[in-house]
Amino acid sequence: MATITVTGAAGYLGSWVVAEALALGHTVHATVRDLADEAKTAHLLQLGARHPGQLHLFAADLLRDGSFDAALDQAEYLIHTASPYTRAALRDVQRDMLGPAVDGTRNVLASANRCPTLRRVALTSSMVAMMSSLRDACAHPGHTLDESHWNTGSTADDEPYSYAKTCAERAAWDICGAQAQWQLAVLNPGAIFGPSLSRRSDAESVKMMQQFLKGAFAAGVPALHLGAICWLPKAARCCASAPPSAAAVPPTGPGCHAANCRAG
Repeated sequence: MATITVTGAAGYLGSWVVAEALALGHTVHATVRDLADEAKTAHLLQLGARHPGQLHLFAADLLRDGSFDAALDQAEYLIHTASPYTRAALRDVQRDMLGPAVDGTRNVLASANRCPTLRRVALTSSMVAMMSSLRDACAHPGHTLDESHWNTGSTADDEPYSYAKTCAERAAWDICGAQAQWQLAVLNPGAIFGPSLSRRSDAESVKMMQQFLKGAFAAGVPALHLGAICWLPKAARCCASAPPSAAAVPPTGPGCHAANCRAG
């Protein structure tokens, strides 16, 4: 079995990645921002209790250089899920979105470069890093996107989340290309819905499901098309299984059909 570092372990997707990696028998080094925040760590501690000796929690800050060094010590694989996700208006795009997403990715991968045991990295990006709008996607033959497609239309002022995911992924590929120790695979899923392992309700996917259930859109909405992975455990299984099996090869199987992948 391998040692896998998972960033953003307290998050909606990150929690499932940790759970799947533990179920597969791996040792997991999971990072959270604050080890004392029981609201964000309680479910991880419960997972650890069900898998004695396999789960180790580390405090790490995306904006602090070297913060992920300890969590990556002796790791063979890294799954980087930590990144802000919100569709709400931001007061400070650089502070609240671009900094954690882009500089955070650079800091995590700088730690990866200092880890001599690391072999592969899996980055959870987004389909919005591959297109700026549905119109953009529909302009391609068969309305199909592949690893050659990038979002070139979003900016920090127009769709900052999409812009941040694009910049973060490009930064990851640049860093990967400048070294020869570890390989990189990027997963570009759409929206992810399904049960949450924690009792928190602040995840954007949870908020959207609550809006559906509470009738927030009862007055009507424009015709929308949303690429989605609707059963989160399967999506997490793809993310968790990719590094130990073949992080440089796009994963396949149930639940992965909605996720585009780039590998190199």
